Amino acid sequence: MGFWGYVAAARTPDPAALGVAIGAVLSDDDLGGGWRLFQAEGKGDPGRLARSIAERTGAPALAAFVLDSDCAILAAATGPGEARQVAVNPQLLEDYGPPEDEELLDGAEAVAALVAWAEAAGFEPDPDAVAAALDADETFVEEKLTALAEVISGAR
Repeated sequence: MGFWGYVAAARTPDPAALGVAIGAVLSDDDLGGGWRLFQAEGKGDPGRLARSIAERTGAPALAAFVLDSDCAILAAATGPGEARQVAVNPQLLEDYGPPEDEELLDGAEAVAALVAWAEAAGFEPDPDAVAAALDADETFVEEKLTALAEVISGAR
C-alpha cells in the first residue's frame, strides 16, 4: 500500500504557519534558502493547495497530490490566482483516471511550465536537469518529487 497525500514545497520560515493549508505534516525537510519540502496527509485539488500556500507565504509554491506512490498531479502556483498542473508519471496516472476537466501538462510543456515557475521563484534551473528529474525512473513518485524540487531550487 503506497502513500496517498501531498508533497509540497514552499518558502517559509515557519512551517507551522502553513498548517491550515497543508494539514497534518508527516515530514518537513529544509531545501535551503528558506525553502521547505513537506509531506502531508490529505486529498483533493493540488492547484488549490498550491495557490493557498502561495497566498499565505507571498512566494511561489508547489503542491502535488500523490496517488498510491505511483504518480502525482503537481501544481505550480506563482501566486494565489494561478496554477499550472503537471502529470508526474503520466502513463500510470491514466490507470487512476486523471481529472477530466483540467489540463495536465507533460513532456516539453511540463518542463517549460516548471522552469517558468522556478524563474518566478527566483531560481535558474537547467531545463535539461528538470526534464531528467521528470523522466527519472524512481520506485516511489515521492522520491521523484523530492529530486525535482531539489533540481528546480538548486539544492542539488
